[in-house]
Amino acid sequence: LEEVRGGFTEAIIPLFFISVITVVGASALFLHITEPMVWQLRDSEARFRALFEHMRSGAAVFQAVPDGSDFLFTDLNKQAEQIGRIDRQQAIGRRVTEVFPGIAEFGLLDDLKEVWVSSAHKDLPARYYRDDRLEGWRDTHVYKLPNGEVVVLFDDVTEEKQAEQALKESEVRFRGTFENAAVGIAHVGMDGSWLQVNQRL
Repeated sequence: LEEVRGGFTEAIIPLFFISVITVVGASALFLHITEPMVWQLRDSEARFRALFEHMRSGAAVFQAVPDGSDFLFTDLNKQAEQIGRIDRQQAIGRRVTEVFPGIAEFGLLDDLKEVWVSSAHKDLPARYYRDDRLEGWRDTHVYKLPNGEVVVLFDDVTEEKQAEQALKESEVRFRGTFENAAVGIAHVGMDGSWLQVNQRL
């Protein structure tokens, strides 16, 4: 037995060292080949994170629950935090219907479901959002990522909508004054052509 063990030991020791050298060499080669790719991926991630964080529009990323009846926050940028008055860490992992209770009435939940199922992007006209915490006009764009997540880009256009409404009201007041004036009023172009006249004239 000692002779057998001795021969076996003499044979196994060189094989062990060869195996160790092979594993170490293969690991070093693997690291040498993959290190540039790892650095490239890290650089790409940092670049896109910087773009994401400095977007002028709010951006929120969602993952659908298994049946698509609701969506969970997976990420959002600083502008989204500001517009939505929410903190990223408090939102991530929570349902969108929990964070924004008025989203169903706003219509965005149906849009999220539609884009998640069809993979077709949607540009949505400005709509009015309201819940107990915040309200305002939101202009939104929804699309789906290759990994199945759904992204919502949105802007707060409340000031623009208020200015538009004020302009309409001003136009109505002007039109009422123009048409119901006790004197005739004419709007004449630089070339002397009549552009509009009121009923009195």
